[in-house]
Amino acid sequence: MRIAKPVILCDSDRLKLLAISRSKTHSVRLVVRATIVLHAADGLQDQQIAPLVGMQRQSVARWRERFLMLGLDGLMKDLPRGGRTRTARAPDNVREVIRLTTQTKPDNATHWSSNSMAKAASTSATTVRRIWREHGIKQLEQTTVMIPPLGVITRQSTDVLAASDLHVVAALFFMWDHITDNLTVDQIAEQGGISRRKLERAFRRELGRGINQEFQRRRQEKARDLLVQTDLRITDISESLRFGSHNYFCRSFRAAFGVSATKFRRQHKKSA
Repeated sequence: MRIAKPVILCDSDRLKLLAISRSKTHSVRLVVRATIVLHAADGLQDQQIAPLVGMQRQSVARWRERFLMLGLDGLMKDLPRGGRTRTARAPDNVREVIRLTTQTKPDNATHWSSNSMAKAASTSATTVRRIWREHGIKQLEQTTVMIPPLGVITRQSTDVLAASDLHVVAALFFMWDHITDNLTVDQIAEQGGISRRKLERAFRRELGRGINQEFQRRRQEKARDLLVQTDLRITDISESLRFGSHNYFCRSFRAAFGVSATKFRRQHKKSA
């Protein structure tokens, strides 16, 4: 077995690494890197550490070497990659693909395909599919439903259109895809790709609301849609969206829309 360079930690670095390795707010990648260094400091070799963290031996060796060269700061950023500079998935290009996907429609079609988007964004269909996949975007069709007297409900809330932070966009799409799940803020933050604290700040900066406030608001919007589009009982809607109790759902619906769920449905059916 190849003998790797030993890692010797001072008490301060060990405490910091232990805190990161046990954190629920740091990214998974940073937690794994901290775990690698701690195992290395305990005398384990790269080949022994690899199966413990689910990585290849070569990757473990690179992070060991990175820590030996740069210390804790070396774990905070991804390793530089070789080859030419990527331009197709540069931040500006990614934002443009997301903007076109969520704010526009192609000619003679109801939603974008990867090929039509590639032509509109002057990139490749493969790049478009990667951007959609990385940000949880499916080939969405945005439709509207008229609801007198409360106005228009728009599928895939227009809040995402105003969000320029890609971490916020990714988290919003994750919310939509898991609207019937009992998500925690930590789960949403993990999909955003940054710490909970940073994502919370980004949400408040972009939307004027915290992560949990936004998720609860979207559940209320979904409940409003179901009242309009289906004949489901209100108790069934409450249960399917994990509101906890029928009474809580009724109170929160009235607080959100200024009218009870029952009256809202009655007004809609009366005007239909």
